[in-house]
Amino acid sequence: MVVSAIIGVLHQLWVLVFWRLELGFSAISRCFGNSGFTIYSIGFVALLTARLASIVTSAALNGGTLAVSLPIRLILAGIIAILNIWGLYSVLRYFGILRAFGLDHFDPSIRKKGLVKGGAYRYTRNVMYLFVLPVFFAPGLLWGSLAATLLGVFHFFTVWIHYYCTELPDMALLYSESE
Repeated sequence: MVVSAIIGVLHQLWVLVFWRLELGFSAISRCFGNSGFTIYSIGFVALLTARLASIVTSAALNGGTLAVSLPIRLILAGIIAILNIWGLYSVLRYFGILRAFGLDHFDPSIRKKGLVKGGAYRYTRNVMYLFVLPVFFAPGLLWGSLAATLLGVFHFFTVWIHYYCTELPDMALLYSESE
């Protein structure tokens, strides 16, 4: 569990450092040119994959320890899956995966597009947070793992902390002129 938590914190720090250096100083682009966003994205995906893999591993190693019946767990996992599919579809169709990674921090032309209002974005600006990130809970529910469920809670809330402390202030800067 500790390794999973460390990976989650490293992932959030990765995003924070790259976004702040780029948004405040264009340091990543000045140092790496057009490859800056690619370098950031590779690290982002690697850490996100490690984050999910660590939750799945914990779930597999700790299965059967969650005191919730299988039917309830399956219903909850099904709800998460439906929301996740709708959220991912909306991200891919209306927003774009590169923009979801934070391309607007690196490419000023993306900022001119303004905020997305199609698909699930009609109902919330936080599609990734509300509909996609609950996937962190799925392994714990599917394996019936208390440890993985607690890790899901930890990872879910660390991303929300990131939203309020990093992304929300950045969005105010990035999109203040486009609204």
